Amino acid sequence: MRISFWKRGTSLVCILVALQFMGVMAVAGTGEKPAPKGPLLVTPQPTFEAGKVIEGEEVTHTFIIQNKGNQDLLIQSVKPG
Repeated sequence: MRISFWKRGTSLVCILVALQFMGVMAVAGTGEKPAPKGPLLVTPQPTFEAGKVIEGEEVTHTFIIQNKGNQDLLIQSVKPG
């Protein structure tokens, strides 16, 4: 049986792409993430919905903020939405 050059070339390209993809997946599958550079603000609940509020009523909510970075996190201002 004779295989044309086009079919052999296409097969070779498919094999090379598959091998490259498997290499990328092996690296990505380690689960290790590079350490973040600088401060990194993380909050489990980034928003709060107060619902209906009567005019003049005071609404408060505590946001938990964590710094997952490798440098100090400086919060210079806060603006309510």
